Amino acid sequence: MKLTCQRNDLLSAANLAATAVLTGAADAVLAHFLLKAENPSLTIVGYDVKTALICEVDAAVSENGGILVNARSFAEIIRKLPDEPVFISTEGNNVIIRSSITEFSLSALEESQYPELPSVSEENKIVMTHGEMRKIINRTVFAALQLDTDETYTGVLFEIKNDLLKAVALDKYRLAVTSAKPVSIEKGEINSFIVPVKALTKLVKAFDGPDDELVTIYIKEKQIMFKTGNITLIARLLSGAFLNYENSIPKEFKTTFVIDRKRVIEAVERAAILLSKEKQKPVLRITFDGPVMKITSSTREGKFYDEVSIPENDIFLEMGFNDRFLYDAFSNAEGEKVKVSLCAALSPMIITPVEGNDYLYLVLPARLK
Repeated sequence: MKLTCQRNDLLSAANLAATAVLTGAADAVLAHFLLKAENPSLTIVGYDVKTALICEVDAAVSENGGILVNARSFAEIIRKLPDEPVFISTEGNNVIIRSSITEFSLSALEESQYPELPSVSEENKIVMTHGEMRKIINRTVFAALQLDTDETYTGVLFEIKNDLLKAVALDKYRLAVTSAKPVSIEKGEINSFIVPVKALTKLVKAFDGPDDELVTIYIKEKQIMFKTGNITLIARLLSGAFLNYENSIPKEFKTTFVIDRKRVIEAVERAAILLSKEKQKPVLRITFDGPVMKITSSTREGKFYDEVSIPENDIFLEMGFNDRFLYDAFSNAEGEKVKVSLCAALSPMIITPVEGNDYLYLVLPARLK
């Protein structure tokens, strides 16, 4: 292997591929990058058994070849090199990295030791813009289950419905639903699939171009592939039956009103100052008292009070909420104002846009003591 490429391009690719490397693994091979040179590019692969990130870098390749190099060391070396062309070559079981007068020699492994990457046939094809895909991911991933107690819910459910791509995430206390219109859909037999949140967050990091740049998605029974520019991400889909989330959304409400989203976020952030210092975080008390939303908390360190105007409300309702769940829902909503719908003290709060149905957030209340 012999090639020359630009340091900044190489660093960007290495940093992204490193997010899919299995660090601290018993299998030392997966702590390595696969470097594959084939004119006119160098391919860098990071793989953790569940997700593979394949990044191509423009390169002047004078000798094709492949080698495995420790991912952490390689990325750190490239990061410390000056901003000038980088020359990479192999000598036996070593990789030579040279820039100007600086030279490193890293021990390497043979390419044959790297596991075979999963393949995805180019069927069940969906084309999205970066902007719409980024939006659909950011609107949902925060609501997915964080722990692997039930792996199905550590992912986002995608459904192809009525020429829309719908995305749903939930844990035991909240639900996020949104949708976006793809540029095109070539629908096959697979109409719904669950993508791990970890794969989606890696994908968002790959979106460094303009919003109108395209990403193409290919789905098969157990794998999904995203291709955009010089980056390919392949992830193992999650299995299991997803909750019938539509049955969890109330159809009738006792009150619906429009509220200033930023004011709610600011008030909840202030309340969290005292709440965050408690080992067992107290419930945030929200009182909808006619035209005022009162936000209060009480801890060993002190008390908090704030209020937000809601002139359209004419009922009294007292509810308790986890401040983090409330903050996440309002901060991931969009628009200066949002619509809030309520049924009863122990029924969910529903947050939607003032106009349209781009997203829906459901937050379950907690019992007040």
